[in-house]
Amino acid sequence: MTTKIRFPRGVLKVKQRHELRRREHKGEVPVWQFGKYFVTWWPSTIPD
Repeated sequence: MTTKIRFPRGVLKVKQRHELRRREHKGEVPVWQFGKYFVTWWPSTIPD
């Protein structure tokens, strides 16, 4: 289950590995791993 936290300049998302999108796998957006969870930052300048 993805958790989203909206900020004025983007969205912080917390996901598990099977929920990651292609851009997150490729490293086009910042991704940090904490145990089995991944934290991704989607700036508002990058379309979903």
